[in-house]
Amino acid sequence: MDIEPRHRSWSQDASSPEVRSQATPVPGANSAAGRLSRLLRACGGGRAKVLARTLLAASLLSALGGCALLPPEAPRPAPPLALYGADELVAILERRARLVRDLRGVAHLTLELGTQRFQAKQAVLIRLPAMLRIETLGLFGQSMFLFTSDSRELRIFYPRERKYYLAQATRKNLSRLLGLSLSITSLATLSSGGVPLPRLVSGAGVQAVPSLRLQVLSFPTPAAGRQEVWFDTSATPTRVLRYDAAGRLILLAAFADFREVTLGPQPSSSGGASASSSATALGGERGETGAATAAPGAPRDTPSAGAAGAATTLRFPHEIEIVMPQDGAFLRLRYEEPEFNVGLDQAAFAFPPPPGAEVIRLDEAS
Repeated sequence: MDIEPRHRSWSQDASSPEVRSQATPVPGANSAAGRLSRLLRACGGGRAKVLARTLLAASLLSALGGCALLPPEAPRPAPPLALYGADELVAILERRARLVRDLRGVAHLTLELGTQRFQAKQAVLIRLPAMLRIETLGLFGQSMFLFTSDSRELRIFYPRERKYYLAQATRKNLSRLLGLSLSITSLATLSSGGVPLPRLVSGAGVQAVPSLRLQVLSFPTPAAGRQEVWFDTSATPTRVLRYDAAGRLILLAAFADFREVTLGPQPSSSGGASASSSATALGGERGETGAATAAPGAPRDTPSAGAAGAATTLRFPHEIEIVMPQDGAFLRLRYEEPEFNVGLDQAAFAFPPPPGAEVIRLDEAS
């Protein structure tokens, strides 16, 4: 299989391209130089030399453009960075999580684990908070690899070898099967462009970084670590960084290629409450919770909680990268026109063992 070059760094390259210029003859420069040379010989002295150089430069610029010398235009100041409080940014994250209930689409997936690399086009189904289905299809549409999860089990099926792996939906088993030391809730949330949140966000703080045109929301995680979320000028999350109790970076998720997408009809308030309670019960993280009202001062392109049955728009990242430095793991998803809130059935994620497949049960003790 063709392997693409090593993935680009999530951070922008701050170096500027080198600019090379080539001298070109200027019409009329010789005559101007001759006149200035005669003036220099006639006047003599250091002041005359300075005058000659100044006149020569003016003559050359006049020959090039015929324009008067103007002072350089002062750079225009950037518009002020809109500042939000910590509670406002948390409310924006909660609202975004509630708006996206499921996702269906095709994605170009790249998975790197140490020196191993896997790249293929995938059919992706996500139903939040913890249902995920990734299927590799062959040239003629046949299934080559299938991974599914729900709140209880993880499953991997290799049709060619007829091997079916089954395991509990734990962080450890997900690391063993896919090499990603994440909870299934975190993986499903990040893969759908969302930000994993603890059940209760407490002790949150926010810091503005005007030079980078962003704000950083920081709050402690249940495992005595810390999580940061970077927001751009439109209050859209662009980075998620998670640190352990020792301050080591254990997760970096980068969102890019934002495009306006139309979401399906929103559920009623009662349905939203039900979804919220079911999401909170899984893994200590919320997958669909959200505030009922918009944060004060929210920008126009930040999604608001629309009325029941109404469609809304959202800036969705069509490129998602997940890096886990401690595990040497990297995952990239590049979506092609994903669809949202299509009403995916739970049966699509509960994939039973096909007839004749060898069932290999994985558990915590094996």
